[in-house]
Amino acid sequence: MNKRAKDTAPKGLPGITQRELADHLGLTTRQIKNLTDEGMPRTVRNGKAEYPWPGSLHWYIENKITKAVEKAGDVKGGVWMRKAELEIKLTELEVAKAQAQVITIDYAAAQWEQMLFLLRARAVAAPTRWMDEFVSLPDAKSARKKLDELVAELLTTLADAGDDASLDDIDEELEAESEPVSGSG
Repeated sequence: MNKRAKDTAPKGLPGITQRELADHLGLTTRQIKNLTDEGMPRTVRNGKAEYPWPGSLHWYIENKITKAVEKAGDVKGGVWMRKAELEIKLTELEVAKAQAQVITIDYAAAQWEQMLFLLRARAVAAPTRWMDEFVSLPDAKSARKKLDELVAELLTTLADAGDDASLDDIDEELEAESEPVSGSG
């Protein structure tokens, strides 16, 4: 296929450059060119090639599966198939992480730990903070109203904890601890 090949991409999908696609898939631009020669969908706008996203990812995955199935005819076919499946899953995870669609378990655990710490601190302080108000109440109805206020405050604390800017620092700490995973192609 030459560089002036006609458009092969479906219309209406957002396009990305060859470099962006290579970065998303963990490949080189040369590998993307080779895949284009094999039939990866693309469009040409103003003389520049664009690759539909996520259409190119779907084509790439299907292409990897097809190649693995073709290799499955030999003795090592099962191993090749499993390797291809793992590479595909790794690529999908890397793309999802790059698009901020995936959070790590460590991140979620740290977020919950911080939110529960804030909730616990507020709950532990509640008796001292609310004691004087409860002592002077004339009846159970008034006590129930105060308890409802206390519960609402605790629930607000829990809801607001997720918006706490200090929790955003956890992202940077976890990124510094983890090593980037590179895909293969």
